[in-house]
Amino acid sequence: IILPFKGHLILLNTIEQDVPATKNERYVNRCRYSQLGSPLDANAFIEPGLANAQGGDLIDAPTPEAIVSAEFIKDRLIVYFEKSTWELAYTGNGVFPFVWQQINTELGSQATLSTIPFDKMVFTIGSTGVHACNGANVERIDNKIPNQIFNINNDKEGSKRISGIRDYYTEMVYWTYPSDNQGEFQNYPNKVLVYNYKNGSWALNDDSITALGYFDGQLSETWATTFEAWQEMNVTWAGGPISFQFRQVIAGNQEGYIFIVSPDTSSNISCLQISDLQILPTLLPDEFIVEVVDHNLIQGDWIKIVDPVG
Repeated sequence: IILPFKGHLILLNTIEQDVPATKNERYVNRCRYSQLGSPLDANAFIEPGLANAQGGDLIDAPTPEAIVSAEFIKDRLIVYFEKSTWELAYTGNGVFPFVWQQINTELGSQATLSTIPFDKMVFTIGSTGVHACNGANVERIDNKIPNQIFNINNDKEGSKRISGIRDYYTEMVYWTYPSDNQGEFQNYPNKVLVYNYKNGSWALNDDSITALGYFDGQLSETWATTFEAWQEMNVTWAGGPISFQFRQVIAGNQEGYIFIVSPDTSSNISCLQISDLQILPTLLPDEFIVEVVDHNLIQGDWIKIVDPVG
């Protein structure tokens, strides 16, 4: 994890080369920081006492747990470990600029990309719940669905596949994750946990999303460019989603397709490639075989083929 902080470049959970042995070692609880100033200098990260040191150093947290995620609350850096939450506090001391301060001893994070910043708190997916940290305390916010967190599939590095994002327009948070009811060969996220942080409600969607991000619209929508009929549009003509530079949530799936997330659409996007379609004499009438690579469907799922090409 790489972050700029108070004029230093911060490296968390590092892999470093032991120069005498020329081998790589992981230091899961380590924060290594650069000198005050440019981190691009050749010796910017060398700690005091070594040749050509320029002010860089390291500080290990007093816990054997691994650093999983980190995010800012204003100018404070909150660092999530596996089962605890800490602050990397800035001291202002030029010799020892940072110290570790523990905020919570039992609640941490299990996914690097699940941490979402707000103005006064940070949300993350932990191993025991969805947690909110305000810099002084950490608590669960998913008390309405206390057992949902235990449906995440941690097998096949499932926790590393969790990703989250905040939708400013709808005032909701989306977390995509792999559930524990997947088939043997379905490794990708197949659920989206939705949290409305205005009214505290939760929802669960079926969808295969592996990455989430933002897209700022480059053009305003006009009658000449829109593909929807007026009665089908769910926004006013001067509404935000069709305005220039409106920030929209985009998502990507396991096949590499990227699409805009529309919260008012009640179906999945049509973005699975059909590689082959076979009608065999051994099949019953109206039966056929569809080949879809990495479809991430499970036994019993229904599909609808929309606008096939070719």
